[in-house]
Amino acid sequence: MGEFRYVIWTKDYEATVAFYRDGLGLPIRGGWDRGADDKGTLFQTPAGGIIEAVLLTPDEAPRAPSVVFEVEDVDEWYRRAGDEGLPIRAELVDRSYGYRAFDVADPNGLVVTIWTPLGGEG
Repeated sequence: MGEFRYVIWTKDYEATVAFYRDGLGLPIRGGWDRGADDKGTLFQTPAGGIIEAVLLTPDEAPRAPSVVFEVEDVDEWYRRAGDEGLPIRAELVDRSYGYRAFDVADPNGLVVTIWTPLGGEG
């Protein structure tokens, strides 16, 4: 079974983490801290989805939230998106953090990232 994530890109990372962890009481499911400019926290929601808070560095432009979901065959989803003429925002590539993924934009401009772990293990 795959994951569904709502990703919040934030410059105020500590306040965002405190809001979801302390304010709403969401349990932390995981995350990473690879240094001052590379942090993220995953919160488990009661409905089974994940809220992902990701630090934006001071030099990064603000980003709107995005939707991320895991599929079994990202190549098939990419072909379908192309066949349907959907607006591809990022081409299908193997990403450095272990996923094969691409991005499309919905009619409102919301970025939707569709991914599969490298090796196809879901």
